[in-house]
Amino acid sequence: MSQSKELVAASATPMILSVLSRGESYGYAIIQEIKTLSGNEIEWTDGMLYPVLRRLEGQGLVESEWRVVESGKKRRYYRI
Repeated sequence: MSQSKELVAASATPMILSVLSRGESYGYAIIQEIKTLSGNEIEWTDGMLYPVLRRLEGQGLVESEWRVVESGKKRRYYRI
């Protein structure tokens, strides 16, 4: 089933906030959680997720911070 851009845009905010209501997470994990919860029906890309996270952060709905993980890579974690 093809997803309309309008449906994705309208559903992105509540879906992201729902995932983050369970605890903090980072971008890739949020994308995977949405995919799992939708039964593989919704597959977001980085290019779709990060603008929404930036908008939510600008609105004061989420906060973020950079952390260095065990592999030495930096990840940005988001939380409500």
